[in-house]
Amino acid sequence: CLIIFFLLKDKVKNYGLTFGDAKVGFRITIIFLVIMIPLIWFASSSSDFAEQYPHLQTARTNINIFLIYEAGMLIYLFAWEFIWRGFMLFGLEEKFGYYAVIIQMIPFVILHNGKPELETFSAILGGIALGILAFRTRSFLYGVIVHFGIMFGIDFISSLRYKAAEYGVGFDSFVKVISNIF
Repeated sequence: CLIIFFLLKDKVKNYGLTFGDAKVGFRITIIFLVIMIPLIWFASSSSDFAEQYPHLQTARTNINIFLIYEAGMLIYLFAWEFIWRGFMLFGLEEKFGYYAVIIQMIPFVILHNGKPELETFSAILGGIALGILAFRTRSFLYGVIVHFGIMFGIDFISSLRYKAAEYGVGFDSFVKVISNIF
């Protein structure tokens, strides 16, 4: 923000720190999350995801640590989305137009290297989708909501699966995992 304000002599709003087109933004955000929750259920059944999430392993069994960890994750994802879908995307827009969506996606995918393979390859579509969402709404904030919703979902479901020791994808597995909440 300081670079934008002092060096570029611009407004942070021009880099997506605004709600922009909120009607479209919230509608698309809800659609993304409705699509992603079932996909998270299936992805969380794989051993790659089970071993990786949540990154802080003690958050799996302690609700207080889990909530603190997720609050930290929200701050982290706000900064992450600001860098890629705010500063980089909108910063490159004038020179590259819609190609800025592809350009910002490349380092986004590279930074997913080392994560489960499915997540790394999904980052290609995710980076493009979140870039288009930011362009359409003129805001990166919806990307924060989507990205956090996905991360919270995978952490929450993975934690429940860990506690239930259940990694199936059928209805019986779902019931067993959900019954562990209560």
